[in-house]
Order: sequence, then C-alpha cells, then structure tokens
Amino acid sequence: MERAKMAEESLETAAEHERILREIESTDTACIGPTLRSVYDGEEHGRFMEKLETRIRNHDREIEKMCNFHYQGFVDSITELLKVRGEAQKLKNQVTDTNRKLQHEGKELVIAMEELKQCRLQQRNISATVDKLMLCLPVLEMYSKLRDQMKTKRHYPALKTLEHLEHTYLPQVSHYRFCKVMVDNIPKLREEIKDVSMSDLKDFLESIRKHSDKIGETAMKQAQQQRNLDNIVLQQPRIGSKRKSKKDVYTIFDAEMESTSPKSEQDSGILDVEDEEDDEEVPGAQDLVDFSPVYRCLHIYSVLGARETFENYYRKQRRKQARLVLQPPSNMHETLDGYRKYFNQIVGFFVVEDHILHTTQGLVNRAYIDELWEMALSKTIAALRTHSSYCSDPNLVLDLKNLIVLFADTLQVYGFPVNQLFDMLLEIRDQYSETLLKKWAGVFRNILDSDNYSPIPVTSEETYKKVVGQFPFQDIELEKQPFPKKFPFSEFVPKVYNQIKEFIYACLKFSEDLHLSSTEVDDMIRKSTNLLLTRTLSNSLQNVIKRKNIGLTELVQIIINTTHLEKSCKYLEEFITNITNVLPETVHTTKLYGTTTFKDARHAAEEEIYTNLNQKIDQFLQLADYDWMAGELESKASDYLVDLIAFLRSTFAVFTHLPGKVAQTACMSACKHLATSLMQLLLEAEVRQLTLGALQQFNLDVRECEQFARSGPVPGFQEDTLQLAFIDLRQEIFFLPLFDHLAAFRPLLWAPSPGFRPRGARTPGRSLPSPVTLVRPSPPPSRPAQPIPRAAANMLFEGLELVSALATLAACLVSVTLLLAVSQQLWQLRWAATRDKSCKLPIPKGSMGFPLIGETGHWLLQGSDFQSSRREKYGNVFKTHLLGRPLIRVTGAENVRKILLGEHQLVSTEWPRSARVLLGPNTVANSIGDIHRNKRKVFSKIFSHEALESYLPKIQLVIQDTLRAWSSQPEAINVYQEAQRLTFRMAVRVLLGFSIPEEDLGHLFEVYQQFVDNVFSLPLDLPFSGYRRGIQARQILQKGLEKAIREKLQCTQGKDYSDALDILIESSKEHGKEMTMQELKDGTLELIFAAYATTASASTSLIMQLLKHPAVLEKLREELRAQGLLHGGGCPCEGTLRLDTLSGLRYLDCVIKEVMRLFTPISGGYRTVLQTFELDGFQIPKGWSVMYSIRDTHDTAPVFKDVNVFDPDRFSQARSEDKDGRFHYLPFGGGVRTCLGKHLAKLFLKVLAVELASTSRFELATRTFPRITLVPVLHPVDGLSVKFFGLDSNQNEILPETEAMLSATV
Repeated sequence: MERAKMAEESLETAAEHERILREIESTDTACIGPTLRSVYDGEEHGRFMEKLETRIRNHDREIEKMCNFHYQGFVDSITELLKVRGEAQKLKNQVTDTNRKLQHEGKELVIAMEELKQCRLQQRNISATVDKLMLCLPVLEMYSKLRDQMKTKRHYPALKTLEHLEHTYLPQVSHYRFCKVMVDNIPKLREEIKDVSMSDLKDFLESIRKHSDKIGETAMKQAQQQRNLDNIVLQQPRIGSKRKSKKDVYTIFDAEMESTSPKSEQDSGILDVEDEEDDEEVPGAQDLVDFSPVYRCLHIYSVLGARETFENYYRKQRRKQARLVLQPPSNMHETLDGYRKYFNQIVGFFVVEDHILHTTQGLVNRAYIDELWEMALSKTIAALRTHSSYCSDPNLVLDLKNLIVLFADTLQVYGFPVNQLFDMLLEIRDQYSETLLKKWAGVFRNILDSDNYSPIPVTSEETYKKVVGQFPFQDIELEKQPFPKKFPFSEFVPKVYNQIKEFIYACLKFSEDLHLSSTEVDDMIRKSTNLLLTRTLSNSLQNVIKRKNIGLTELVQIIINTTHLEKSCKYLEEFITNITNVLPETVHTTKLYGTTTFKDARHAAEEEIYTNLNQKIDQFLQLADYDWMAGELESKASDYLVDLIAFLRSTFAVFTHLPGKVAQTACMSACKHLATSLMQLLLEAEVRQLTLGALQQFNLDVRECEQFARSGPVPGFQEDTLQLAFIDLRQEIFFLPLFDHLAAFRPLLWAPSPGFRPRGARTPGRSLPSPVTLVRPSPPPSRPAQPIPRAAANMLFEGLELVSALATLAACLVSVTLLLAVSQQLWQLRWAATRDKSCKLPIPKGSMGFPLIGETGHWLLQGSDFQSSRREKYGNVFKTHLLGRPLIRVTGAENVRKILLGEHQLVSTEWPRSARVLLGPNTVANSIGDIHRNKRKVFSKIFSHEALESYLPKIQLVIQDTLRAWSSQPEAINVYQEAQRLTFRMAVRVLLGFSIPEEDLGHLFEVYQQFVDNVFSLPLDLPFSGYRRGIQARQILQKGLEKAIREKLQCTQGKDYSDALDILIESSKEHGKEMTMQELKDGTLELIFAAYATTASASTSLIMQLLKHPAVLEKLREELRAQGLLHGGGCPCEGTLRLDTLSGLRYLDCVIKEVMRLFTPISGGYRTVLQTFELDGFQIPKGWSVMYSIRDTHDTAPVFKDVNVFDPDRFSQARSEDKDGRFHYLPFGGGVRTCLGKHLAKLFLKVLAVELASTSRFELATRTFPRITLVPVLHPVDGLSVKFFGLDSNQNEILPETEAMLSATV
C-alpha cells in the first residue's frame, strides 16, 4: 500500500513539474518569477532541476540539428553580400563624379534662383498689403452701410450691422487708428438707434390708440360672423324637429302681433349693417396694424441689454392708455353708438395686447394681461351699471344687452374670462324688466282709459272670430245666439291679454345668447310676468277703480272683466310652457300670480261698490232727525228711511249682472252698515235721555229695515241670514228698558265702567260714556235698594288666609312657567303673522327663541354649532331671531347668488342696528343706491394697483419688524392679540399715514378693541351694556381720529408715497364733492375696521394652519427658494418684494385661498328684504333681515372635495375646484358689494407668509390647538399661544443675543 501511495504521489509530482515547464516555455521572461517561486515553495525542487536540465539538453540538441541544416545557405548569403559591396563602391564613385559636374553646371542656375527669391519676396509683400486692404475694406463698407441704414431709418438692420461690425470685423483690424474712432462712436450710434426706435414706438402707441376703435369693430365683426355660422350649423340638424326655436317663435309672434304691437318699427338688432357683409372676408388685427415697430424696438432693446426698461415703459404706457379707453364718455347712455364705440375701443385694446402676448416672448405676460383685464372688467361693469341706469327705453336696453353679449363673446375668443359680464347682464335684466314694466304701465293706462266699460258688440261671424282669436273665450250659449250679440267683457280684456303675451316675448328676447338653461329662462319670464301682473297691471286696475267719478256700472264691468282675465291665466301658463319647453310640474317652477292679481282687483272693485253704497246710505242717514224726548207715538217709519229702503231695492235690482256672491256680499254689507249707523245714532254721547215714544219710533224704523231684509232683495240668501245684520240693533232696543231697571242695583254688586252693558246688549265699535236714562211719563215710586250683608264676604277672606305659603309658591311657579310658554308661543305667532298674505309659499322653518332676545344667547354660546345644527334640522334656509331682529339665514351657492345679484331690487344692505350705529351712517357698508355707488368709486382708488404697489414696501417693513419682535420674546406670544396689534399698526401707520406717538397709539388700540368687541351686541342703550360701551369707545376714537387727521392735513412734507387718506381726499374732489370732517372720520374708522379684525383673523388662521401642516410650509419654502425669495434675518431691505413677484407665487396663492375658504373671517352679510320673493321653496317676507352665510356655503359646496381637509392644491391649475361655480367660493362676498379691500388683504397675507417662511421658525406652546369661536370674527378662544424663533439667511436659528443686537440696530 505504501508503494502504491508513493507511486501515486510521484506521478502527481511529475505531472506538476511538466505543467510548470510548459508554463515557463510559453510565458514571457518578465512574468516567470511567480512560476519559479511555486517551484521553490515545494519540496521536490531537486527533482524539478533534474527535469529542467534534461529539458535544456533536449533543446540544445534540437538547436544544433537546426543549425546544421541551414549552414550552407548562410555561406551562400555571405558570398552574395561581398559582391554587392563591390558594386556599391563603383556606384559611389559614379555618383561623386556626377555631383561634381552638376555643381559646376549649376552656378548660373543659383544666380537665377537668387533673383527669383527676391522677386518672390516682393510678391509676398504685395500680397500681404492686399490682404490687409481686403480686411479693412469690409469694415469700411459695413460702416458705410451702417450710415446708409441710419439715414434710411432702417434701425433694426442697422443694429444688426453694428453688431457684426463690432464683433466680427473690427476685432480683425483693431490696431488701426480709424478702427478706434469707430469703436468710440459705437455707443453713440446705439443710443441714437435706441432713441429713434423709441420714437417709432411712441408713434405706434399713439396710432394704435387712435385705431383701437377700428380694431375692436373688426374683431367684433369677426365674432358676429362666427356666431352666425355657429347658429347656422346648429340649426341645420333641427330642420325636421318639431320643437321650434326661439327665433321661430319670434317670427310667428311678429306675424300675429303686427297690428297691436306698441314697439317702434325699428328692430332691436345691433349689427344689421354688418350682417349684410357676412360674405366679405374680415381682416384680422395683424392685417390692420403694423406691429413691426414693437418687434424692432423690443429686439433693439433686448440686444442693447435694456429689455426690462423697454418692458416697463411699454406696460406703463399701455396702462395709461387702458385708463383712457376705460373712461366712458358722459353721454354714452344716450345712443347705442356710444356704447358700441366704447366697447370697440376696449376690444381693440385687448386684441392688440393678446397679439403682443402671443407674438413676443415676454414683452407682456399672462399675469399682466389678467391684471389689466381685471381692472378693465371692474371699470367696464361700473360704467355700464352707471350709464345703463339712465336708460328708460327697453329697446335700447335690449340692444345694449346684445352688444354686451357680442362684446363678451369677442373677448372670450381671445381667452379672457367674461363670467362677470354675464352676471352683470342678469342685473341689467332686472333693469330691462323695470323699463318694460314702465312702458307697459303706460300701455295698460291707455287701454283702460280708452275703454268704454261696456260689453263688446259683434254683428258678424268675422268680428266674433277675431275677438275669440285674440282672447281665449268659449261660451256655447253665446255661440248659439244670433247676431248681433255681445261678449260679456269689454274691449280692454283682449287688449290686456295680448299685451301680457307681448311682454312675455319681450322678456324672452332678452334671455337669448345669455347661456341660460331653459329652466332659468322660464323662471325669469315667470317672475317678470308676475311683476307685470302683481304690480303694473294691478296698480293700473286699482287706479281705475279708485277714481273719484267712477260709477257702479263701470265697477260692475271691471268685476266681470277681471273674472274672465282670471280664467285666462291658465292659458298664459300654457303659453309660457310652450315657448320655454319647461313643464309646470318641474321642481321650483315659479307659478303665475295672475289669479291673485285679478282677484285682488275684483275685490277692490267690490269694496268700492260697498264703499259707494255705504256712502249713499250715510247721505240718507244725514237726513235723520230723531226727537229723543218725543212723547207722541207714530205709526209709520221715518221718511228718510223709507226713501233709503227704496233706493236699496232699486240698486240691488240692477246688481243681477254681478256674480251671486258679490251681490249678496254687497247687500249684506249695506245692511250691516245701516245697522251700525243706526246703532251709533242711538248711542251718541249727546243722547243722555230718551222717551218711550222716541224709542218706539226708532223701533218702527228698525222693523222697516228688518222687513227689507226679509223681502230678499238679492237672491241666494237663506231664510233669515240677512236679518242677522240687525240682530245687535234689535237686542239693544230690547235690553235698553231692562238696563234702566238694573241701574239701581249696580253700586251694591260691583263698579263697572260707565259703558257696561249686560251680555247680549253689545255695543260694537264704541261704549257709552255714561248710562242712558230711560224717561217714562209717570214713573212709579221705586223702593230703596238694600245693601248686601258683609258677613259672607268676611268669612270668605278669613278662609283665604288658611291657604299655605307652599301652595302659593307652587302656584306662582306654575304661573311663571305657563306665562313663559304662552309668551313664547305668542312670540312665534307674532312673527308668523308677518308673512306676506299675497304669497302662498310658507315662511322658512326655524325657531324665533324667547321674546325680545330671540336666539341671541344660543348664538353667542354655541358658536359654529349654532348654524350647523339648525341647518341640519331645518335646511339651507331657516328663520331665527338675533340681535333684536327677525332673521333668515341662507346657505348654498344658488341661494346666495340670488341675494347678491338682487341688491337694490330684492334686498338692500342693512347691518344689525348696533353695527349701523357704531360704524356710522357715512360708511360704504351702511350706504345704499347711488350713494353707495358713488362712495365705492371714491374708495376704489385706495386699493388700485398703483396704490398697492406703494403700500407694499411699508407693509413688508412693518411685518419684518413685528416678526423680529416676536422672535426676541423669551416667552410664547398670543398670536391673535399680536396680529390685531400688527393689523392696527399697519392700518394706522401705512394705510392712513398717521404719525401718532407710540403711547397714544397703544391707548387708541385698547379703545379700538373695546369698540370692535361690541360692534355686534344687543342694541339696548343701558348702563354697563356692551352697546353703551361701544358708543363710548366710538366717541373716544372719533376725537383721536379727528386730531390725527387735522395734524396730517397740516403737515404734508417728507412723504414718499400717497396713503389711503390722501387718495380718499383727492378721489372725492375728482368726483365733485369734498368730504366733511365727519365723513373723513367715519371713512377712516371704517378702513381701520375693515383692515383690523378680518385681516387679524385671517393672519391667525394662516399661522395656525402652517403649524398644523409643516409639509405645506416646506413646499412654500421650496417655491420661495425657486424664486430666489428665501431670505433670512439681517437688515430689513425695503422694496425686496413686488406685486408681479407675489403674483407669480402660485402655491402661495393656493395656500391663501384655502385659508380663506376654510377659515373665512366673517360669517356672511346682512340684507333687508325690499319685496317678498321666493327662495328654495319658501317666501322671504318683505321687511325681514336676511343673512347669507359665506362660511357654511363653503362647507356645503359640492365642488369642493373633502371640505373639512386643509388642501391648498385644490386651487392649483390641475384641479381648480373653484372654477366650477362662481358663488361656491366667495370669501370676500360678491355682487355690487364685493369687498373693496380684498386685494390689500391678500397682499398682506402673502407678505406675512413669505416673511414667516423665510425668517422665522415657530412652534405651538400648548399641548393642543385651541377651539375656534366665530363672534365677532373667527378666532381661537385662547388667541393661539406660539413661540417664535428667528432664522438667518441659511435657515439657521438666530441666537437670542444676536436677535437682541439686531433688534437694537433696527
């Protein structure tokens, strides 16, 4: 075994040595070291050396064999080499000889070469000279070309030439003197080009200002052509449709009403001339205007490095032109051409700007265009509101509407938002309705004045069909009668009916192209028609009925006419349904009130008949002459009464044409009036005594009246129904003798009032001042009355003393409880009785609370739960009683929209009485109508773009100082209180520019806090009440503000900007009225109030949300970092922010919007109802207060997803949740009372957010976030305790001592 094992190891070693030898043979010599190392590391290196020696000997033998094999070839090669060397020597000798001969022969050639070399040198010098000249000639040619271009005013090519000359040609010849002269002249040439191009731009701007009208006209013509084409395309698929379009309806109606139309012959189309030219191709703005001066000037300034200067100049000049364009002429409202020219100029201006936006790179940007458009939109709407209010012609208003629609469509094509224009058209729609109502009031007046109030006679079938064709009337009995015959109504019935239909068509024309749904159109027509019926036609009928000289025949005919018009109301309903295609069964469809109108008119006519009859009865009764002391008895009724009864019989015989109930009511009314008048004759104060004879005579007259009642003067009464009118009079006559007998016992029983009468002897309307004594001819002696014994009374009172005190207390408690319950029910009934009886809709559900205080206590204690709990219980519209006023609270976009757009028509602003008194009567918030519009014009300049630009540096500086002061505080601060101080300081120092000492400013702030805390309080002027404290604070503030205003007016030097008070004074002068001192005080107080409470609330909410959502704060810092605005502590550099910069911070804008959505500072706005209207299926009665809820509308808006989540990205361009509905998001209100200072508030919040993100770190100082309260504005209950830390430019926390040094430096 050992041998086998040794043999095996020997074989392995041999194999390994063989492998190493092969590796040595195949490996480079430099790499053989590791191989040899492996040999010596082993134990068998001796054996390996033996094998290596063996291998070397083998190789030597092989080499030797190879050399022997090749030896003979080597010898032969050596022999050949020796031969070659001999031949080479011979060749060398031959070459040497040849060289010697060549040198001898080439001496002449060398001389010739020297001459040629000299010639070549001269040629090279000439060529160099030519090259230099060739370099200089292009420079001179370019300079000559530059001069020619400057002479021919080709400045853009000249600038190009100058650029090539400077950068391409002159560097090549820069060492020449003339080039240095050119280089020195280049800046002058550039300035010359800049000046000349700017001059061309000024000419362009002046030209474009003059031609804006033509550009706008062309653009509007294009829009009109496109709209016509769209209408043609839309109408082609409808050729076979059964449903008629609105224009088809107009055509049919025009054919029907051609003979009766009161309109002018001229149609209300606004672009008839343009329509005739539809086939012609209309040139675009680029075809009408040469924009090359702008492009050249822009490029020139860009090349010259002054692009920003050019952009600022261009924008500034265009802003000035925009203000000129937006200034309407004073007589614009007189003709449609005035409006058309105004619109053409505006359209032309923005068409040019849109073209510049899309053809230049950055000369104008979208933010600039949007800012201009927002200004233009507000000024245009204000101008239209003002001038359209002067229009009294409905045709002109309709033409204006069509022109506004075309104006909006034109600008919408260019991407401008025009929703506000269509909202304003809804306001003009109300004005259009008013002008229509005024026009139709005259029409109805003429119809009623010219009517003969007699049935319409017809003598032929043709005349009969004509009347039936004009008015829906069917009477089988009348159709069977032969001619001639009469309709039961007079001529004004078909005329009035047709005029109502024409009014409906006039309303329908206004709704065209307003992008309204069929339901909205139907609602508009029905509401306007209701106004026509309930106001215009009703007033006209009432005026006719109330005429002094109107007779009973006319009144009877009016009753008949209104009866037939009432029956025709269902046909008017069908008529509106046919033209709007909205079924009456549709939810929220407004019902026509025509039935009520005609019923009221008929009732008024009936009342007038009753009044005339009563007056006639009074005339007869004036002839009555009773002798109350007469002793003789007569056997017949008085003569005056016999004549009166005869008159009544003949009158009621004529009433057979009246409806049965009317005749019966007239008869009953006459009998009751007669009975009441006779009762008054008997109970007159002068009648102290009367005899039995006089009483008998009076009894005979009453019997005559009863006989008349029993005779049935008017058919339809049941047996003795009419006699009931005289029952009280009969009882009075019956009980009068008995009453005289009881008079003796009266002092013994009780002490009633002098006019007391036993049960059954009622005295309607009055009581006797003293008892009547019945005088008898021979009265029998009366026995003396015996007094009642007092013993029973004493026993009764002694028994009452035995009642326990506990029972008395229980009875008192029960009484008080019952009293409260009854008083609360009576309080509810008291407000339920205020509903408008003419409207069938119910008052909204809800609770009015307790008497006088209502639900004010619940509102103050429950906070936000008050509104939410009642909204869940009663719905979006509910009633309550707050701050001494009945109030209807409204939630929901559509409901709020109706209120905001119904300003001055449906509602008018009215804050609670406490707010009205404390803010003052001269404020914008408390003014209405034209006064409000004028005040808004005056105050609007305070918040213009230029004014905000001037406020911005001061606001930033105030905020930086405040945040630095907050960071230096060692303890946590109350954010809400400090935010109030900050906004108060900003309002006083920056906005109003007052230089009030710090001590006085602190005292003024404390007084102002007391004032704000009591703005919304119960209006009870009692000692120690909040209302009284608010009045006292207002008086102190007024004195302080007056002092500050007078000091400011006296010292006007050293100011670097115009503050709000300066602008307010100047703006009021521009509008032709200087403000009094009281108006200035109220105005400044209102400005501080608007900037103080709400802005402090929003600032606190912003800080709280940034604390709750650090990811939002970090994302905001990333945006600031991307814009280069993330700076830190140090010197507060004024003016580092600009409006354009803030407008570009999209995410910051989303954050501010989300804060205002989720934490709107005020709950809503107050309005007073001017006329009863419908809202969400309920009537809103006239005289009540309405509060639209902004915060709850945000919370319930369907367009917002996860309404309770703070999500700024919902306002990003990708989502834009607020774009789906305008009135779903309204933190600053809407309509004509949109918050004037909304841009200032957003500016303040944006600057605060930027400074917070860049200069501060802050953390909550309490364990949890505080609860939120809503009164007087939204704010945390404990004010939000927060600790602030300053940050440096690297976002590192600043040490306290550094902060203190920095604050001291500031």
